Amino acid sequence: MNDFVSIAPSVRLGKDVRLSKFINLYGCEIGDETKIGAFVEIQKNATVGKRCKISSHTFVCEGVEIEDNVFIGHSVTFINDSYPRSTTPSGELQSEADWKVEKTLVRKGASIGSGSTILSNLTIGENAIVGAGSVVTRDVPANAIVAGNPAKFLRFITEDKSKAMANPMKVPFLDLVTPHEELEDDLLAVVKKAFSNAGFIGGPMVEEFEREFARFCDANFCVGVNSGTDALRFALMAGGVENGDIVITVPHTFIATTEAISQAGGHLAFVDINEQTYTLDPEKLREYIEKNCDFDTKTGMLIESSSKRKVAAIVPVHLYGQMADMDPIMELATKYNLFVIEDACQAHGAEYFSKKANAWKKAGSTRPRPGEEVLSRHRRLQWPARLHPSRMAVREAWSPRKMERIPPRARSPLS
Repeated sequence: MNDFVSIAPSVRLGKDVRLSKFINLYGCEIGDETKIGAFVEIQKNATVGKRCKISSHTFVCEGVEIEDNVFIGHSVTFINDSYPRSTTPSGELQSEADWKVEKTLVRKGASIGSGSTILSNLTIGENAIVGAGSVVTRDVPANAIVAGNPAKFLRFITEDKSKAMANPMKVPFLDLVTPHEELEDDLLAVVKKAFSNAGFIGGPMVEEFEREFARFCDANFCVGVNSGTDALRFALMAGGVENGDIVITVPHTFIATTEAISQAGGHLAFVDINEQTYTLDPEKLREYIEKNCDFDTKTGMLIESSSKRKVAAIVPVHLYGQMADMDPIMELATKYNLFVIEDACQAHGAEYFSKKANAWKKAGSTRPRPGEEVLSRHRRLQWPARLHPSRMAVREAWSPRKMERIPPRARSPLS
């Protein structure tokens, strides 16, 4: 150790290893002829093979194994914990005994571009290439090229580079065929099963899907309905939105979002999106509430100043697989007693700091087409809808022949 490098005695260095200044190495192993750039940290129980190049500002954490001839670009970050926390459930600062290292393997000859983030519990295959700035969330096959956030497969490396340049890959604007081809056997097996038992509407297959999809979304319940519009409408009415109440959402969404609010009897209040995320901007939401509304501390209601209408709910719309900035949205909702319903029709499985879409509120909707679901974290949502989260309760309560059961104030003028 000196003023420019920190190398612990426990570090095992191979022959002809080249080390730059301002590095921090401890408890790791570095193979022969490997070059380590400036401002690199390599933790204990990490291994770097022979003839590797680890560029500056890269962080190689415990549990990472890098085989021979691997290139790591600048500012690459490895992660060894899927759900990192600072403290234990009891509030004490975590120690090494409170978590388990999740390993990552980078196979021989792979290349990882600058600015990439590599999550744990995965393998980057031999000779694979990870594009700069990618976030790798799953295994990368050998000889594959991946890029993006999250990293997606682009193509396999072609040995004949001239042929690859002469025949560049064409990406269609919309491709609904390829995903179905990949899942054809699984999909046809389910269709065949549905034909064999005539379970086209409801039945065990739908109930099984509801349970599995609720589990996938970390929700307690899932109820399949006919459309995303109805999923949102039922959730709004079950949450307590009444005729004339204001519901806040974004203008940048499919018409079904606003249609459901109108059908539930609500009045729209648009709050603009964040230009970087294309989802509801929490600061603009705060500005709308503070400048255009008054909070009645006696009734606990937020009232729009100009219309004197009650503001009842917020519908953030997750878009393009990216969730809205939920923490500040939920803080405002809690502060002003607003009901939050996520429109997650374009965010199946999306996560916000390890918490999934449809896991933030009392209810949400998601649209895999053609079936739709309402998801809930509560066994019973308050009336006006009086919806019990069982499949038949929702469908029977809202069937045309039973609409007379619904109190007039809970009906939409557009129903």
